Amino acid sequence: MVRWNILIVISLCVEYFCMDISSNCFLGKKFGLIAKNMGNSELITEERILNAAYHVFLSRGFHGTTLQQIANEANVNKSAIHYYFRSKERLYIRIVKRVMDTILDENNLENKNSMDNTKWFLLIELHNNTTLFKIALKELFLHEWEKELTKIENWLELTVGK
Repeated sequence: MVRWNILIVISLCVEYFCMDISSNCFLGKKFGLIAKNMGNSELITEERILNAAYHVFLSRGFHGTTLQQIANEANVNKSAIHYYFRSKERLYIRIVKRVMDTILDENNLENKNSMDNTKWFLLIELHNNTTLFKIALKELFLHEWEKELTKIENWLELTVGK
């Protein structure tokens, strides 16, 4: 009986001491306790990486972009990019998806500079990186990828002169 009371008291003390634990809390690590807002910080990190990758890929293209440039822009370690996305190619596919969402959204009110970067990115990728770009489309749109490629080409024809 005394043993159970001691365990309950220890458990309550640990719970009280680690209510606002961070990833640096010894007891939190030792007992496997996780901070409640950990999911939010991971989401924020992933979003920062995606936003940085979007900016860097659109300004430099796939071949001109390094993971270190993205890491610097996102203010994270390069290993964080590997943790969330596994490779530059996997991250690139996510960026192609974001670009597709941007150009296919008729209600999109992006600024002119951003659309110029999008046009440049698509023109460069279709010319210099055709194979990986098509692989990205195939992964994103499976059987409809050729239709999506046609939409991109039509969008480029309509907007390049503008």
